[in-house]
Amino acid sequence: MPDVDTGTERLGYIPALNGLRGLAVLAVVCFHAGFPWAVGGYLGVSTFFTLSGFLITSLLLSERHATSTISLRAFWGRRVRRLLPASLAALLLVIVYGALAGSASQQRHLGGGVTSALLDVSNWYFIFSHTSYGDLFSGPSPVLHFWSLAIEEQFYLLFPLLAFGLLAKLGLKRRGFGLALAGLMAASLAATLWLGYSHDRIYFGTETRAFELLAGCLLAVVVSGRHRIASALRRPGPARLLAAGVGTVGLIVAVFLWVNTSQTSDWLYEGGLPLYSLLSVAIILAAILTIGPVSRLLGTRPLVALGLISYGVYLFHWPVFLWLDASRTGLGLWPLFAVRMAVTLTLAVNSFYFLEQPIRLRRVTFNGRSPLVLAPAIAVLIGFGAWMITANAPAPLIDFRAAQRTLDNLDNSGQPPVTPPKATKPGAAAPVRPARVAAFGDSTALVVGAGIADVDQDKGLVQEVTGGAWVGCGLGRGGSYRSTDDNNLNGHTNPACDAWPTTYAGVLAKSKPDLALMLVGPWDATDRKLDGDGQWRSFGDPVYDEFFKGEMLTAVDLLSSQGATVVWLTSPPVNNHPERTDRLNAMIKALPAERPGKVVVVDLAANLAARPDAASMRPDGIHLSPDASHTVADDFLIPRLAVIWNQILARQNPSN
Repeated sequence: MPDVDTGTERLGYIPALNGLRGLAVLAVVCFHAGFPWAVGGYLGVSTFFTLSGFLITSLLLSERHATSTISLRAFWGRRVRRLLPASLAALLLVIVYGALAGSASQQRHLGGGVTSALLDVSNWYFIFSHTSYGDLFSGPSPVLHFWSLAIEEQFYLLFPLLAFGLLAKLGLKRRGFGLALAGLMAASLAATLWLGYSHDRIYFGTETRAFELLAGCLLAVVVSGRHRIASALRRPGPARLLAAGVGTVGLIVAVFLWVNTSQTSDWLYEGGLPLYSLLSVAIILAAILTIGPVSRLLGTRPLVALGLISYGVYLFHWPVFLWLDASRTGLGLWPLFAVRMAVTLTLAVNSFYFLEQPIRLRRVTFNGRSPLVLAPAIAVLIGFGAWMITANAPAPLIDFRAAQRTLDNLDNSGQPPVTPPKATKPGAAAPVRPARVAAFGDSTALVVGAGIADVDQDKGLVQEVTGGAWVGCGLGRGGSYRSTDDNNLNGHTNPACDAWPTTYAGVLAKSKPDLALMLVGPWDATDRKLDGDGQWRSFGDPVYDEFFKGEMLTAVDLLSSQGATVVWLTSPPVNNHPERTDRLNAMIKALPAERPGKVVVVDLAANLAARPDAASMRPDGIHLSPDASHTVADDFLIPRLAVIWNQILARQNPSN
């Protein structure tokens, strides 16, 4: 979150603006700390966007007024000296974290993430990089926070060019420049509302977040110069009182949103982020006045001091928070926050006084030249180190693509391959013919189904045909989800997943299974906000239980509609709340009474819990490893499915 020192500029040094930086970065770190009362703390980033736009434009307008031009070289030189040293230091910390404490997934993506941070395109990297499903359960990127810095750096590169062209070259006056900014804001809003972008695309996009920066730019234009509005704000009177009052209300509303607004809130992506920036505009305007509670509150020493080092706090806190987590320290939420902040503040203070300020103020030199001459070499070394870690990262433990290929293994006719029965182990009753089995559900079903397909090649007790199991797809349709684990799983349900009745029907028509194997859990046990319901719910909540019961019965009716028997597997624990999967499994076990003769329950959860190596069988805490899926298929699922199929055949042919 870069800042701009206005101490020597026409705007003058305003402590309350540093205080606003301090308050905003505090909201962000509390959000990342996981405090339940800071679910909207990420909005502090938006406030930084608007504040940066205001300060940068104030500097450019002041320079244009004093010199009749804008020196792009001088501007970019100041930005590099201010931002680059701490940024490189933070990336060095990320490299150390990745090498010593990063998960295999974080290591595999470290090269791309660090390179994008060095090139100031992190936001686009996170938009276009397709992280594998398995990686979602292995911790977020240690450079994830660089997305907002990338947007600001792109702004610092492009906006001065625009200002130079319009103000210095074309000679536009204040009003014309303001109209140009308003037009760009309208374009940004239109991109947000009408281009059909996903929530992530809106959140990370440069053009969709430009409105928030440009709102600050426009404010700087409005309060500059000698026109009526600016003059009214400079002298005591009703205009100043009104601005102070509106800013006070804006700050109260902003804090309310920091406490209550989840990232999955629909309104944010329907114009809410641009609307929030108007609150930031009101707060900034109140902060630059010398009257009112906003100016006094934000001018308090603790907030001003925090604001002074806010850039370093933002840069260093994220890798520190990832490194010092609850599993490594064993600390509770508040003690852990205290330790994390102590380390973060120590790094930020030392960075500010011994790295950032000396280079920014040209107090140190290297053979008579700026130490920034070393920056390209340091950046190359950082990038090389990141790619070395990536090159030596362990391979994924679970290959979901291979499992998907296994279940999708139909011949060119679209019909399942027919495999003759093979010799079976002593004591295993071979059925008259192997049962055709199709697996349905989420990624846990995908792995289990692939394990059956692999092992049954040597058994012939059942015939794994195909499946309707896909990564990232639960059974509950519509609404939003948010994870209670630290794996960055938040958003709306995937429309392709919500179309499971259609896709399941297609699989049934092609494979005509005898047994429809069903397993769900990870996605449906998250916090869920159902369509038309503003409350977060999960299993154990009567409203959610009733909703999900309806989804399960719909699935049973569909999967059994062409004569298949549904074999529903209980779900092992999948998150921090085992009581949720306990409740899910209780609902599963009630299905045979709801749909007699259509569904059989197989207690996979109990079977896994009874194994001494249960924890190692699910290395990510969610999915069976390939070896474990083979073991479970071999000694439990395939024999159990064979028994179920023999019982069905016996009922169909009682004479046998």
